[in-house]
Amino acid sequence: MSCLAGWQSQDINTIGAIYSLLLKRVYTSRIEPPLAFEDYKDLFLRFYEQCITEDSALADDLDSFVLSRYTAAHDFTRWFISVFQDDQIPRRYIYEIKNWLKQLYIDGSPAVKLCIETGILEHLFTIEQIKRDFSDWKSDPLLKSAYRAALASH
Repeated sequence: MSCLAGWQSQDINTIGAIYSLLLKRVYTSRIEPPLAFEDYKDLFLRFYEQCITEDSALADDLDSFVLSRYTAAHDFTRWFISVFQDDQIPRRYIYEIKNWLKQLYIDGSPAVKLCIETGILEHLFTIEQIKRDFSDWKSDPLLKSAYRAALASH
């Protein structure tokens, strides 16, 4: 079990520092045993969620590891695409992440909803296979407006 599995810090800057390190292969390649996807997935999702929902002023501080709402959305998008295209990652994690995004959208403020539509879904839907994977959103009364808005940009 990874030491990240039980990581409980609520400090967004601390989580951001760990996130930043885990994105760099120069650091992760030194970890023994190597981290598995499930070792860091929840930490990444917690970081993205806090950045997207809080849109902290810390994001403007050059010494901070916090991302602005839309920078976090774009980082999430790149990460999701890489996860989606990685055959080594079990598909159940794709559904977990989709459910996380669904809940983030449903619970989100209007600003969070707009960010998910324009900062995440619009970009994800440029990949046909991902767009098809999200087709269940078009019949969900809580998600269909997001699905349509993201499609309208194409």
